[in-house]
Amino acid sequence: MSSKLYDQIYEEAAKTLSHEDADLLASNLAFMHPREVRALFDVIDNYEPSESEQGLIPIPDGYNEA
Repeated sequence: MSSKLYDQIYEEAAKTLSHEDADLLASNLAFMHPREVRALFDVIDNYEPSESEQGLIPIPDGYNEA
């Protein structure tokens, strides 16, 4: 299974998920209508408070704690 959208989703998801989980997510989202995907992510985004609402400070990209 390979499509441009699948590859984009997989590459992003594989940063934090196992190969199997990233594949499952990409396989399902790549065939959903974009409106459905956006609605799903809106629900997820609204489910948990943002980092700032939790009192957390986001770690900058590229930060290396050596």
